[in-house]
Amino acid sequence: MTDARAKLQQMVSELPVQNNGFYLSLILGKTLNLSLLSKNDRYKYKQDYESFKWKVTIAILISVTLSFLFPWRVLDSIGNFLMVW
Repeated sequence: MTDARAKLQQMVSELPVQNNGFYLSLILGKTLNLSLLSKNDRYKYKQDYESFKWKVTIAILISVTLSFLFPWRVLDSIGNFLMVW
């Protein structure tokens, strides 16, 4: 019986998530399936995520550089937003 429950829990954990949470739904949309079953899908997702992180890092560096060159409150706010997000 314990073995059957363990298998059932494993099967349930591999099902697509029904509720992605407020923040993920807001950023990524409500119809996104967050379960990646194949290794190729996981690898592609990781590559896309690394590319996204690189682009955000470049945007933060540009924003911080502009904040040092031009001490405007708007640029400071944009830099803070990017660093927190």
